[in-house]
Amino acid sequence: QEATLSNGLRVALLEDHKVATFSLQLLLTGGGLDDPPDQRGLAMVTAALLREGTAKRTSRQIAEELATLGGAFSASASPASGETSIGFGGLSEKADAIFSIAADIVRNPAFPEAELAKYKSRFLSQLQQQRTQPGFLAQEEFMRAVYGAHPASNIVPPENVLRALSRTDLAGYHKTHFTPNNGLVLAYGDFTLKQLVQKLERAFGDWPKGDARTISLPALTPPEDRLQHHDRVVH
Repeated sequence: QEATLSNGLRVALLEDHKVATFSLQLLLTGGGLDDPPDQRGLAMVTAALLREGTAKRTSRQIAEELATLGGAFSASASPASGETSIGFGGLSEKADAIFSIAADIVRNPAFPEAELAKYKSRFLSQLQQQRTQPGFLAQEEFMRAVYGAHPASNIVPPENVLRALSRTDLAGYHKTHFTPNNGLVLAYGDFTLKQLVQKLERAFGDWPKGDARTISLPALTPPEDRLQHHDRVVH
């Protein structure tokens, strides 16, 4: 079952009334593949910082409110993904309250400077540890061998890019990519389509439209060293 909200947000629902729960996934076109060439990782960091506070809720308040409601919220966008994926769910009887919190997180993230600094520190520390593992290094090399300079080769963002990202960068990405006509809601659970559309209209209906996004990617060509290696093998 499908519908479209008044602001262009598309909705698809698979009803299941066996258990009084719901799960929604909001997909926004973009992701790491749509990052500016000099800011690979921007979508990833923007998604990671979404629930670290809004204009009216701190990250702690968000966590406490969701825990009280039995709700869940997550967001991610890998450097090689074509979309930002946002998930939220819980008990259907608590849906209106959970929708309201999720809408606030999606639409009004504050991207606090202190939380951005903490995220960078954690990520860089984890990356340093990962780079001591042969399997991780091999995966990086393999992706570069397959994709070359294409953005799909990125498993993690370059360290210098991550260090340089600012709150302004995140807010700018959010403004251009987080728009309803750039999104698709995939829903599953204890709703009829009419009920779901009504709830989404209340929470997201006044979310203003933006410019529709399309991902423009460079041509995928093998890196030169891979071609040279192939020539040596052949000859």
